[in-house]
Amino acid sequence: MKYDMRSSITLQSRDGAQNPIGNQSENYVNVASFKAAYVPNNGRMYVGASQMHTEADCEFRLRYSSLPQQGLYVFFNNCRYLIQVVEDIGGLHRETRIVCKLEK
Repeated sequence: MKYDMRSSITLQSRDGAQNPIGNQSENYVNVASFKAAYVPNNGRMYVGASQMHTEADCEFRLRYSSLPQQGLYVFFNNCRYLIQVVEDIGGLHRETRIVCKLEK
């Protein structure tokens, strides 16, 4: 299925630095930007092996890249999404599917 990749997303990583007082501060560092298609999820979508299931709020489709990985965040429309699953569609290195959960 073809998706219209006209949305701009930014991959971010969490940088947990400690300020001079000793408090932990949450900073996010931009890793890369991509053009992607946003595919919202209506209801619950479970992804994973038979033992582990994670709920997903949306997915992003983009041209193949090995850069996205679990533990990174997608920043899109002033919302931050935690990456749950990254997969190469069909193993052809043409399109990457990123399944995300909205951070609250």
